[in-house]
Amino acid sequence: MSKCCLQKKAPKEKNYAPAFFGAYFIYYSAYALFASYLVSYLSQRGFSAVTCGLITSLTLVANVVMQPISGYLTDTFLSVRDYLILSCIGLIVLCICNMVFGGQEAVCFILIVVSAGFAYPFGQLMDAWVNIVSHFPGTNLVYSRIRAFGSIGYALAATAVGAYFAAFGYGHYFLLQAIVFAALIFFLRGLPKLKPDNRAEGKSGDERAALGFFESFRVSMKNPRYRACLIIFSLYWLSHRPVGSYLALFCGERGGTDQMFGWICGIGAVTEFVVLLLIARSRDLITLKQETTMTFFINLGRPVLFLLPGIVPLFLGQIVQSVSFGLFYTISVECFSRAADPHIRSFSISVGLTVVTVIGTVTANLLGGFLFDKFGSIGNTMMSLGVSCIALLCFLKYKKVLFDAEKRAESEQ
Repeated sequence: MSKCCLQKKAPKEKNYAPAFFGAYFIYYSAYALFASYLVSYLSQRGFSAVTCGLITSLTLVANVVMQPISGYLTDTFLSVRDYLILSCIGLIVLCICNMVFGGQEAVCFILIVVSAGFAYPFGQLMDAWVNIVSHFPGTNLVYSRIRAFGSIGYALAATAVGAYFAAFGYGHYFLLQAIVFAALIFFLRGLPKLKPDNRAEGKSGDERAALGFFESFRVSMKNPRYRACLIIFSLYWLSHRPVGSYLALFCGERGGTDQMFGWICGIGAVTEFVVLLLIARSRDLITLKQETTMTFFINLGRPVLFLLPGIVPLFLGQIVQSVSFGLFYTISVECFSRAADPHIRSFSISVGLTVVTVIGTVTANLLGGFLFDKFGSIGNTMMSLGVSCIALLCFLKYKKVLFDAEKRAESEQ
């Protein structure tokens, strides 16, 4: 076990896997509702692709503002479990407010953006939480296996609500979200409550002061491996989102319905589920370096397939991209974990995952909305393909920084 894992007192030896399975399943069901159908929800209210891109970008800005704050709070003051339970309660209240006042466009937009500040950091905080707990003896956790249940939750929810919205419309869009976040609290209560590591302490007269909020940024950014992760993973997200954020519009352009969009999202998420389970079974057979290389090469597949006409390439492209996603979820969490400072582990992992998501996604959403309005899906597809090539080249450039440092550390031991 690594030294950084010994910093934190291990929870009681218990199989937390079922509770984590449930928490991931429910959260990514909520994510399918909140994120994947947001563009469709806004579109049916009559807004252009540019406006949809602006709103989704603002939700990600809210995420990048709140993620460092939530990461620091869970490293210094609150356990991740308590913070996420409070976030669920806040999200339920915001959903109720949107049901009451959502008819006013400005109020609806503000509530959606504020909700994102609580909803989006969830995934990264849980990823960091699972990564930390998985290193303790007796907990029987494998991150990729846990994350697989998030993918299958997303798949089932995306398919089911796609059919629901196609049949009944978006009248209960926020009510459904409130119900799912209420169910999530049940599973969170069964998960371990870990003591925050970033606290002042003294042993044998050697005192260590807790890292401050801004100092936590400085400590993380001093690490060259951490900076390399930020660069290449940001490019990965930038390569994906010009297509991913506007997939509902791609589907509509080719004659598909909300239900068809739900099937496309669902089959992609099922593919992620299978890939993540395979990764869990083969984790001793493939190295992190090999997984990362595969991720960036496979990432080229979806935009190439989307150059073909018809609905079928949308399904095929989503399947290929989901293979890359399954690998990416695992490698990104592990790479940031290995580059993280042990005292601010939750902060380092969750902020890293959030920054790369937001930098890539906000840029892609704004450019993607413009490209779609001006050129249709072909503009977004070509942007995705071009940035995918750049991301692969940057990974090959920074590969030594990511992995040679680890080899040197092992040889020194």
